[in-house]
Amino acid sequence: MVSLRRTAPSREVALAFLALVALPACLETHKRGERGLAPAAQEESGLPPICEGFKRTRRTRLLAVIGSHVLRHDAPVTALALSKDGRVLLSAGNDSVVKVWEARTGKELTTFAGHKKEVLSVAISPDGKRALSGGDTVKLWETGDGSEVKTLAAHEGEVTQVAFVPGSPRALSAGKDGKLVLWDLETGDVVRSWEKAHPCGVYSLAVSPSGELALAGGLEGRLKLFDLATGRELVAFEDGHLGTVNAIAFVPGSLRAVSAGDDHFLRLWDIASGKELAKLEGHGNRVSSVAVSPDGSRAISASADATLRLWDLAGASGEGTAPGERLPGHGRELRAVVFSPDGKHAFSGCADGTIESWDLDSRKSLATGHRGAVTSLHARGDLLLTGSTDHGVRLWSAATGRLVRELKHDDTVVGVAFSPDRQHALSATPVAIRLWDLESGTELWARRAKMQTASLALSSDGFLYLTGKASYSSPLDMGAQEKRVGYAYGVLALGMLDRDPRVSDVALGPETRQFAARENACDEVTAVAFSPDGKTAFTGGTGCLELWGIETGRIKATLAGHKEMVDALCVSPDGRHALTGSRDGAVVFWDLVAKKVAERLKGHDGAVSAVAFSPDEKLALSASKDGTIRLWDLATEKEVDAIDLTSSADAPTSLAFVSERDFVVGTTRGAVLRFQLLSPDKK
Repeated sequence: MVSLRRTAPSREVALAFLALVALPACLETHKRGERGLAPAAQEESGLPPICEGFKRTRRTRLLAVIGSHVLRHDAPVTALALSKDGRVLLSAGNDSVVKVWEARTGKELTTFAGHKKEVLSVAISPDGKRALSGGDTVKLWETGDGSEVKTLAAHEGEVTQVAFVPGSPRALSAGKDGKLVLWDLETGDVVRSWEKAHPCGVYSLAVSPSGELALAGGLEGRLKLFDLATGRELVAFEDGHLGTVNAIAFVPGSLRAVSAGDDHFLRLWDIASGKELAKLEGHGNRVSSVAVSPDGSRAISASADATLRLWDLAGASGEGTAPGERLPGHGRELRAVVFSPDGKHAFSGCADGTIESWDLDSRKSLATGHRGAVTSLHARGDLLLTGSTDHGVRLWSAATGRLVRELKHDDTVVGVAFSPDRQHALSATPVAIRLWDLESGTELWARRAKMQTASLALSSDGFLYLTGKASYSSPLDMGAQEKRVGYAYGVLALGMLDRDPRVSDVALGPETRQFAARENACDEVTAVAFSPDGKTAFTGGTGCLELWGIETGRIKATLAGHKEMVDALCVSPDGRHALTGSRDGAVVFWDLVAKKVAERLKGHDGAVSAVAFSPDEKLALSASKDGTIRLWDLATEKEVDAIDLTSSADAPTSLAFVSERDFVVGTTRGAVLRFQLLSPDKK
């Protein structure tokens, strides 16, 4: 456990810490069960897979990815398949592609691009060399290089399922047209077709381990067993699901199979007789996918109720079967699940486009990183706070990357801040502000916002906090802000965490004082900050930086310098300068003593989302939606380096220094990256 107690470190301890965080920690071996820095890929670069594409620049190098991260599609994940040796994972999505991953490290190996619509099913051959995908048609692929071998066309509608036939060069496909089609993969010819396997549509399919039998489930909720050699329908199951059969899996070493349906149930069947052996109850919504462990002892299911459940098949019988053990899911509807070959791990795919790996012994996800964009972060000493669109706040050890604590909101987190002693944290969503005890993870208080909160800051002494808000002078539909009625203006609110002698009329706890409303066309106060002495508040609005007196609650100065909304703001440690970033793509360096623009730092091609001073105030960082992080020398007012994240289809959203040499960056894909500054003479 990382200590949260405030200490006064000795000079030797401080130097030791600086040496520690300077180490390339992502080169360390990722121990089993350790939930910290991403495992290093076995590459010459030594960086984890997510780091690929980030080359060492003139002045920076990537040290580590904090936390282990989910894999991701740009649309809901619809299907998963894992090679027999467990090395290669395939994922299909509504983004019309199939992605090929190195299962152990999460490295993306290649992408199958060729479908014109969503891909509904995917399968990998027993030797792992070829893959099948089904969607608008059936396609056969080379797994290694992602090249398309051939397209198999026989269905008259969407192809819902594909499967290889073990022990033969054949494959099976199922479609919404009600057909099952057996293919010769060498010639691309149809071997056999069951025209009315399920007249209303075939939605699930499984081939037995021997390659002799196939089970197909239909829209009407029934299952049928077919002999692939003769084409005979062997068994039409007596009962069925009360709704579509979404998935089927054979139980190895037995004459049993498990099916999953829209009726929220899994059902265990005797395939020889077609009789139901057990009904497995526990899910609260449609069961989308089911997989059986290689030894046939367990099943795992994925549901639209956002959970996985692990079932004991050995003890399953009749109506009295105990509910499967619940594993919390991704937070949204789960669409797919597969077992690892050793039965100790599983992968799940979600409607939010993410894929997670699970340790089934500990019942925990191996992904500790955010599942949504990192919206905010705050570093203090060796601890780091991050907030995300996944509604979560995470507390990390910045040195080791270990997840210390996870806190949960019910909406996007727009701001996070440590108390000076690091015992507490403040976090904000558009509708609420919460104070947390970090040692226990308990919520101390919550304040519901009457207007949407857009930004958050905490004074250096921990007495006061600021929130930038959107206020409206007449009613409007808060669920659809484009339907605004009346005049809108930004509001700055002041709150207190402890008694502050400077502000006598602010009550203890979460009560706040609203500052004078900004009577201009600014929709919201999008960025806020305190001066180091806590006497001045700074806000970013439409094209300007404003200074407020904490005691008076009134504007002291308005400084114009941008053409569009200011979304990023920070004040230098000595309080003499400020940085602002705007949607106009500009970074402005301000002289707060003279109350004027010192320099405009130009280089970004998109909105600036974050800015930060280095601890020695010699350098500045800026992050932009153009996908780059730029490093500026404030003495020369020149750009000295740029880091481009676009090669990983990512963009920086937030950033902060954690030491004189190291800084962290949050991204739209949920990553938290730790970089190190290099000396100017180093390459």
